[in-house]
Amino acid sequence: MPRARLRTLLRLLAVLAVSALGLEGLIRLVLFVPDWAPEGTGLRRPELYFSGDDPRFWMLRARLNGHHELGPPDDPDPVLGWTSGRFDAETREHMDEARLGDQRPVLLVGDSFAACSGAPDRCYEHLLEEGPFGPTHELLNYGVGGYGTDQALLLSFDLIDRFADRDPVIVLSLLIDDDLDRCTLPYRGAPKPVLEAAGEREVRIARPAAPLDRSAWFAENPLEVPWWSARFLERNLFMDEEAQVEDSGIEARLETMRVAMAAGLLEWKDRLDAHGLDGFVLLFGDRLRHEGVSTKEDRFRWLEAVLEGQQIPWIRAWEELEDDRALFERDLDDYFVTGKVGKGHYTALGNELTHLALERGLRGAFDGPSMVLHESDRQDRIGPGAFVRWERYPYADHGEDDLPHALLRPGDGEEGAAQLAFVPARPVRRFEALVRPVAGFEGAAELVLTTAEGVAHRSVVRSGDPDRLLTIALPEVERLDFEVRSVDGEPSLPFYLVHPALDGHPHGPMLLTQ
Repeated sequence: MPRARLRTLLRLLAVLAVSALGLEGLIRLVLFVPDWAPEGTGLRRPELYFSGDDPRFWMLRARLNGHHELGPPDDPDPVLGWTSGRFDAETREHMDEARLGDQRPVLLVGDSFAACSGAPDRCYEHLLEEGPFGPTHELLNYGVGGYGTDQALLLSFDLIDRFADRDPVIVLSLLIDDDLDRCTLPYRGAPKPVLEAAGEREVRIARPAAPLDRSAWFAENPLEVPWWSARFLERNLFMDEEAQVEDSGIEARLETMRVAMAAGLLEWKDRLDAHGLDGFVLLFGDRLRHEGVSTKEDRFRWLEAVLEGQQIPWIRAWEELEDDRALFERDLDDYFVTGKVGKGHYTALGNELTHLALERGLRGAFDGPSMVLHESDRQDRIGPGAFVRWERYPYADHGEDDLPHALLRPGDGEEGAAQLAFVPARPVRRFEALVRPVAGFEGAAELVLTTAEGVAHRSVVRSGDPDRLLTIALPEVERLDFEVRSVDGEPSLPFYLVHPALDGHPHGPMLLTQ
């Protein structure tokens, strides 16, 4: 190689080396010398280097916050990491416990959505006191900002033991779009415990929160990144969304989390059953879920399957909000805080609507688990030629035609009505089924659904009609009566109610019948 060309190449390499060192030095100054730039501006943002579900994101965020995340948290707890300051870290005694009197405790455990960070003056304890359960129940709010489902479970274990002789209702709440992911983190604003399965129905602390002093924790768990400039360039120039997910390692940690949380929920259920106590899981949804762009739908479907399969009662807290939104055509800003303080949490109106879901849980009107049809071959003959027959297929093998059916056919004349009563195990607010005329038959049938308040639905089914989804809103009823009648001048048509479901549950539910 000619000497001149070699000198040019060496100069170029020198320029590149100086540029790389300069960029590295600049990024380190910006990141770790607070006077250069405040946290959250320019290059001083943790999301430029790590995904939010990466433990390193929270470690960098702590370093950027400097003295705000040094020393112990404001309300340290040796097991949970921190508390809300509203209950004792050793005894779990709540500051409002003296207000219980003879009332039944409702113990709400969860994160900042339970603690009502967006509207603390219209929180669940106030709303319950004003509602129909106020004279008989008292809510103690054990919600703690930043908690994952792992911390909420550990706290609820202690509360079950503390309040067992007071017949409490234990409400385990979680933000379905974030709280499960928090279980994969050892640090989130402060050191926190990490759980692992100790069997199919038990968990143990795999990594304790201690040391509570955050400076000591970081001394034991240093954030080591050899080249911050390379980290910045790689993440922002060369990683697509899929590569960023792989880089965070979240998928492997989620699998471990699922095993641990399934065992934790079963232990929670077993502890309740051992004391003969009532409890249910309350699921909150974030704004993205209401916008229809949630990225955590797989978390919800997985958790729903665990709760359904293990017969743990649960409530979707976002349905009342969606009903209100459809009725009044409100903007989501009416339900979620947009300002800096409490951003993304429920407003007072959001709290009031999700509290209706909590009340629904206290009434026992759950969204799951499903109710199972026990009498698969029952036949009711009410009038001449009329019949009702259940055809039940295996619950776990739902395919296009592998679904429970109610086959109905009216007889002839006024006395030929076919009748069927649904008596659910708990109050319901919605009935759904696919109406399918039986192929090869001609004629029509009138379908009438009544409740204690009167006729809730009336329609005519005719031969040749396409499948039609029947969705009927109900005023929370304890019994539904179907009557199928003939139509004047037309032959009586048999038809199916395919996969009849209460409250629109995607897996059913099959129905108890009478």
